[in-house]
Amino acid sequence: MAVRTTAGPGGSELRTAAAAVVPSRCDLHVDGGFQPGWIYELTYEAEDPLVLGLGLAAVRDLVSHLRHDPAQPAGPVEYAYGWGRSQTGRAIRDFIHLSCNEDTEGRPVFDGLLPRVSGAGRLGVERFANLTVPGGQQYEDHLSPADTFPFAYAKTVDHLTGEQDAIMKRASDPKVLHTQTSTEYWQRRGSLVHTTTDGRDLGFPPNVRGYLWSSSQHVADPTAGAPAKGICNHLQNVVATSALFRAVLDALDAWVSESVEPPASAVPTVADGTLVTIDVWSRQFPAVPSALRPHGPNEVYAVDRSAVSAGRRPLAQVHGAGSRRRRRRQRNRGRTRSDGGRAARHLHRMEHASSRPRARRAA
Repeated sequence: MAVRTTAGPGGSELRTAAAAVVPSRCDLHVDGGFQPGWIYELTYEAEDPLVLGLGLAAVRDLVSHLRHDPAQPAGPVEYAYGWGRSQTGRAIRDFIHLSCNEDTEGRPVFDGLLPRVSGAGRLGVERFANLTVPGGQQYEDHLSPADTFPFAYAKTVDHLTGEQDAIMKRASDPKVLHTQTSTEYWQRRGSLVHTTTDGRDLGFPPNVRGYLWSSSQHVADPTAGAPAKGICNHLQNVVATSALFRAVLDALDAWVSESVEPPASAVPTVADGTLVTIDVWSRQFPAVPSALRPHGPNEVYAVDRSAVSAGRRPLAQVHGAGSRRRRRRQRNRGRTRSDGGRAARHLHRMEHASSRPRARRAA
């Protein structure tokens, strides 16, 4: 990085000054200046990395202590549940994926977990010098490591890289109820939780259920009054979802403690036509004169995060390393994980009078 400075070339006694760009470790210079209305993303090499992910280990050890240490003051803990919303929901998915639900003696930690509105994301805290990262949104953080393979709980193959993996793959894995809203299908790549990366139905393992809280949004205010626009073009969504939390928690407790199976997963699928591409969705959306329709969902990229070599190779490159993949990218710029399939572009059809999907709500 560099910064533009102004200094007299011969010292302070000179009356004229010359501008120069000089190396800097903490400043950024953009030739021509920053432009209003643009969102800038900076990718760089870090140094002196921190050891991260210890928070997940701390949660594991604390819950294990509360469950198994006879000297702990809380008394015996028969069952342990955890719940996380949005970023902490992503933390739960990382917790499972990184085998933190098994303590140092091989015992399960949580019996049941509820990741809420996490979409297909995790935290990526296993990467050095990477603090908790934001989930990529429509207009920013496109190359954020929050959403990286594996996305699904069930085992699948990344069709772009050939990698095989899953969130759930151990005997110590808990029972999981994964819930998300329409926002996650548009903004947080939610379809990848239950589809392959090339857009085919995948479903969930036996110890996972997934539910779409249809027509609701990422944030729901239980005390919201009449709909208001605020700074937006359309009225805000006032669908209250608080009661659904109680229903899902009760279902998880019954599943763990009484072996009562929860309702079957209720998510949109390719097979029944409720999970569709943006093109299909656009053709079916009613012609409402005042409606500003989105151009598409938030796409996700396969990114090469290998080390920079002598400053000649970008730290992050869409579609990974290898000349074959780079040639393919040159032929088809902007191609994302959803192209060649439907995964990230799958959307749940919005409910309206002329085209209402089947019921997709958790009991």
